[in-house]
Amino acid sequence: MEQPIERFVIAEVIDPGYDFVPGNLEDFNHLLNVRVLTHDPISINAKDVGLALKHDLSKRGHYYEIYPEASIQELDRLVDKATSRTLNLDAIRTDEDNRDRTFKVATEGLIRVISGHWPTHSFEKFCEMLCESTEYIQVKERKDHGKGWDLMVRLINPLTGTIALDDIPVQCKNYRGNVTSLVPIDDLERCIRNTGGTLALLFILGELSDEFRGNLQKRQETLSKELEREISFEVIDQDRIAELYVCYISQRLGGRPGPTDSAPD
Repeated sequence: MEQPIERFVIAEVIDPGYDFVPGNLEDFNHLLNVRVLTHDPISINAKDVGLALKHDLSKRGHYYEIYPEASIQELDRLVDKATSRTLNLDAIRTDEDNRDRTFKVATEGLIRVISGHWPTHSFEKFCEMLCESTEYIQVKERKDHGKGWDLMVRLINPLTGTIALDDIPVQCKNYRGNVTSLVPIDDLERCIRNTGGTLALLFILGELSDEFRGNLQKRQETLSKELEREISFEVIDQDRIAELYVCYISQRLGGRPGPTDSAPD
């Protein structure tokens, strides 16, 4: 009931919902039957409350309804945290928290756009574009020979301009949601067996589960023992892919040319 608002409680309307009680109560005797979901009041400046939600809660025209979908989702997350007892009521939101939240939301949005605009085999072209726009990486081959890789790249020594690592196979996978499939891992193994190398790269969109990462590590170790050489599977996950794309956009906006092919063939 504070004005301006400083704290709030989230509750769920339950049967019989709206009611009216006789007498001289505040708010014209209107009554809503509710079940309280966050028993302790939450400060609008709490770390778990974003600036946008603070704005939507504080805006006078929104006292009786929160319209933006993002704020509704954030209220749901606050309820989940309160239920699991992970809601921090003491930590105050800082400028760094605001920057981190903005970065997280922007990254998630960028990942959705990339996933939707570069489906299936088109994603290989997207990864090729990222590699070509990244310093000290050269794309040698863009043809899928059915041997496990979609691209073949080389890494350049930034000091000497000479080849540091050559014939590195790259696998590109565009998934949505939680990734549990073993197909990417199988393809990485095929890359190693068919190139005779020690390093394979995986560009992958999707949420990598602990199970997936565990299987990746086990396959790497098993293959190292079998082939009697140290095998490495390097993953470029969706957050890193988003960062690389931001760098690509920065190059385009800045009008800077991409890296030149200075290393010998």
